[in-house]
Amino acid sequence: MARTMLNSKKVVLYFWEEIVNIIIHILNHVVFRPGIKLISYELLNNEKPMIKYFRVFGSSYCILRDQENLHKFDSKNDKRVFLAYSSRSKAYKVYNL
Repeated sequence: MARTMLNSKKVVLYFWEEIVNIIIHILNHVVFRPGIKLISYELLNNEKPMIKYFRVFGSSYCILRDQENLHKFDSKNDKRVFLAYSSRSKAYKVYNL
């Protein structure tokens, strides 16, 4: 699964660890355990997981640069690529191109 994600989005091999973390995160929030009919997240937290914050790996984002000293004709956004979910909150880790 990790190899497929790396090859499909043409991401540098350096980010393999982030991809493995994404796969584990997704499997814990989506895959049912056989015989139990519950997700592992439900077993640990006794509630259904919220998955509407999931994003496609390698998708591009534009982040607003408003606190920097920009000149008149400088671009106000940075192009970035989604890499992973934050382990502490529902934020994302992105890579600045």
